[in-house]
Amino acid sequence: MIRSKSMAATVSVAVIASIAVLACAWQADVAARAAWRAGFVRQAEELGGFVTRALASRSDLLVVERFGELVRHDDVTYVLVLDPAGRARFHGDAVEVGKTFDSPFAKAALAATATLVQDIPAAGVVEVDVPVGGGAVLRLGGAPRPLAASLRWLWTSAAVAAIALGALAIMASLAARPPG
Repeated sequence: MIRSKSMAATVSVAVIASIAVLACAWQADVAARAAWRAGFVRQAEELGGFVTRALASRSDLLVVERFGELVRHDDVTYVLVLDPAGRARFHGDAVEVGKTFDSPFAKAALAATATLVQDIPAAGVVEVDVPVGGGAVLRLGGAPRPLAASLRWLWTSAAVAAIALGALAIMASLAARPPG
């Protein structure tokens, strides 16, 4: 009887430990995504300040160069400045300059009076919109691609740990059975 109670306790501890491992992985995932998002918003706001100053000093080439650098970053999907009519004045993809953007997301960006963060689930993108003066708005879209690999590793490790603890629980319950 004592043996079966201690085995039952072992099984309970293994199950609770499995749940704790998965809960910790979930918390780490949420925290990592929140940190990426906060950093991305900060990056967009800093870029918005840069674009505002460049436009005020008529330094269009500086904006073009900066956008060229940004589109090479893994987590930047697109970067553009829309004029008040929704036309791309600057774009990370030069072919898109002059194109009119009239999606609901573009309209919301143009209506923003302060930094606006929009989730675009169909594209898997977080967009940060920053007004840059004169009715123009910077739109920076990104996805945490570099973070995704780390999170896959985290979840895989957590799953392996939970499976191992589950296997321990099964082995303990089998060991608790009386022979015969």
